[in-house]
Amino acid sequence: MLSGAVLRFSGAGMTPYSLTLERFANRIRNAQPAFEEMADIFGKAQRQQFDRTGGYYGGLWKPLSPQYAAAKARTHPGKPIMVRDGQLRADLTERPFGVEHISSQRMIVGTALDRARYHQHGMGNNPTRTLIGKPPRSMNKQMSSVLHKFIVEGVPA
Repeated sequence: MLSGAVLRFSGAGMTPYSLTLERFANRIRNAQPAFEEMADIFGKAQRQQFDRTGGYYGGLWKPLSPQYAAAKARTHPGKPIMVRDGQLRADLTERPFGVEHISSQRMIVGTALDRARYHQHGMGNNPTRTLIGKPPRSMNKQMSSVLHKFIVEGVPA
């Protein structure tokens, strides 16, 4: 739920400003259209993360161990790093995502696959291979632009 400061204008000629603020507040109360577009941006970023073998959010993914690389080449020939059956990649790059809850006040996207946690945090024999990282400035600008345009104009970017 939204909470925070209240801004009111009073006096001669101030009604348009109050109405504009009220319109902004109503849009913020139901940001689902903006969240839908932001989810698309997330999916595009995730596709780049997989296509760049981890390079979208920063460091490239560590290569597979020689033993696992040989076994994977036999059982899943031609599959790139972090793709075995394609489910993890699909969960993070295709809508609906593996986890996708978008409402008027909240957007939660990602995957619930256990193996994602092992890769993201480098557990067991897996080195850390960031699936979802700190967004680069370009992604922050895109997301901010969508929110700004939605709040001010009432339409996603």
